[in-house]
Amino acid sequence: MLQYFNKNNVTVLSVSFSLLIILSVVALLKIAVFERKPRNFSEKVSEARSIFQKLASGYPSLSVAVVENGKTIWREAQGFADIEERRQATPDTIYPIYSISKGFSGILAAVMQAQGKLDIEKSVRVYLPDLPNHYQDVTVKHLLGHTGGVRHYRDAGKNYPPDGEWMDIANRHCENPNDILPLFIDDELVSTPGDYKNYSTFGYVLLSAALEAAGDKKYTELMQTLIFEKAGANRMYLDQANHGTEERASLYRIGERDYQAIPPIDNSCRFGGGGFVATATDLALIGSVYAAGGLVDENQMRRVATPIIPRKENSSTGYGFSVSKMESAGQKINILTNGGSALGARAYLYIIENKRIAVALTGNVKGAEMDEQAEKIAKIFADLD
Repeated sequence: MLQYFNKNNVTVLSVSFSLLIILSVVALLKIAVFERKPRNFSEKVSEARSIFQKLASGYPSLSVAVVENGKTIWREAQGFADIEERRQATPDTIYPIYSISKGFSGILAAVMQAQGKLDIEKSVRVYLPDLPNHYQDVTVKHLLGHTGGVRHYRDAGKNYPPDGEWMDIANRHCENPNDILPLFIDDELVSTPGDYKNYSTFGYVLLSAALEAAGDKKYTELMQTLIFEKAGANRMYLDQANHGTEERASLYRIGERDYQAIPPIDNSCRFGGGGFVATATDLALIGSVYAAGGLVDENQMRRVATPIIPRKENSSTGYGFSVSKMESAGQKINILTNGGSALGARAYLYIIENKRIAVALTGNVKGAEMDEQAEKIAKIFADLD
């Protein structure tokens, strides 16, 4: 409300008190918006550490790593890699990564496609001609997108102690994917190839066998030379029952009152479907080096980030990654994510492709979800929060 009145020949403007308050608040908001200074690195670490520590309170041990443009800029560990021995976790502690292995198999497929050794549009029988006839219409691309109709575990391992196929696989060691194919390869497909998405670790085991045949080298050797070595992921390897040793985290389950140790397991037979172990730093290095173009060119990166969509279902996935987009300052940004969890461990990888930043979290219990925390940490370092 505005009022004019004259006192001693002086015209005075009276502004209502409420209007003055509004104008003051608006001015302060403008200052807050336009004068906010970018956070320095130590401030970013402090914010990220707060998020990390809250998540770590629900794990025996937890590790985090942030890599930008192939350079590790922050990594940290908290808790016990082995509770009984009071052995502290370090950033070099190794954990199972379970289904994050699928994303790296997808990157390997992209690398081999760029080399001309693989055509993902071709039938998997081109590379494995001895497969049963019902795989004739299953392409490599179908396997990448979980649309090939290959079945998953008959028992997904939700019970404790796990029973059925999940635990059967954990009690053996495999040297190559062909060692485990007889477990499922003769079974009927659960759907017509390309029609529906049916999540399948066995589909990625079959993919691993096809990559091995196409590359004419052991699958693990292909991963080592074409992915791990180029990214500097030097503590990542196919699983074996050696957790509890100095470099490995012992694995636990959540009991009624405390964490309970589980017997050694061996996930090697899951291969590209969930067979690798690594540090958080290894995961983030691969993610960032990939985003920086250090593993494949932009053309192949676009393919990896292009959703594979089934014909009869509204769902999709990338080459082993979940793919989404966000917009910042008018720029569309690709986000690639993948998580892995099962008996005794959980891990998560978050990649901001355009920023060349990757964040990884690894822990030694199937604890709380990590996706929101990984996203928040990534956005802090990418100045997107």
